Order: sequence, then C-alpha cells, then structure tokens
Amino acid sequence: MLKTINTKDRSRLLSQIAGLGDHTDKELRQMWRDYYGREAPNYKRGTLIKGIAYRLQELVYGGMGKAAKERLEQLMDAVDGKRTAGKNFFDKRNKHHRLIVGTKLVREWNDQVIEVNVVDNGFEHAGMLFKSLSALTKHITGTQWNGWAFFGLNGGKNNV
Repeated sequence: MLKTINTKDRSRLLSQIAGLGDHTDKELRQMWRDYYGREAPNYKRGTLIKGIAYRLQELVYGGMGKAAKERLEQLMDAVDGKRTAGKNFFDKRNKHHRLIVGTKLVREWNDQVIEVNVVDNGFEHAGMLFKSLSALTKHITGTQWNGWAFFGLNGGKNNV
C-alpha cells in the first residue's frame, strides 16, 4: 500500500536515486546485495540502477498491495502459459508468433486470392496443412519467401 512521506524524506530519496549513476558497477552490485539480500543478477548497469531505484522507493513508500501482487502472479503465470484460474491464457493461440486460431490471412498473388486459416497446429490453405507460413508461401509461389513478409505480418518490413 502506498504511503505518503514528508518533503525532506522525499528529497533524500530522490537524491539517492539520482546519485545511483555515480556508483561503480561493483558498488551497484553490493547495493543490490544489501537491498535485496541476494547476489545481483547478471543485468546490465542500467537495469541494476533501475532495480535499486525501485527497491529504494519500495522501502520508503511500501511495496505492492496483496491484490496487486496476486494479479501480477496471474499475469506472469499467463505469460508462462501455466494454468491460471482454470484458464490458459494461450489456449486460443497458436505457437506460430501468437496468431489467434481462426484468423484468416488474405493475400492477392498473380491474380489469385490466397486465403489461409490459422489453425491449432499451423496454417491451412486449400485443404492442406502447413507448419509454417514460409512453407505455405513456398508451396504457393514455388520459391522461398519469408511467410510473414509475404502476408504483411512483420510490421511493414520487407512486405511484398
């Protein structure tokens, strides 16, 4: 639960956080041990600083409430693909870049409309199942393509 602190304590905290960048890597790793009670992970310097700054604020203002911690655990379980409250976050998704099962991809190629359905175990086109979009695209075009680029799914990079 968040608590309020007086202006003097707040200024001291902000000064501590602002000064973290002045410490050596060795000092930062020692601070991590002091504040977290364990060895510092093999993080880059900037991540160590952010972690220590977070811990300083947590010690002064208080940590997350019980409800927030429980929700965070649920979200982490969901990302890990573990069962949470009887549901699996990725049940309706497929391992292929997390396209939602049932999505229809449409592309015009050589005056033909190509329609592809995302299914549990890959991609379906014209009654055939493909494990990857690249394999499907090679079947359609006869040459090797990046399937994600062919269907315009790579964020605008190399789309054809």
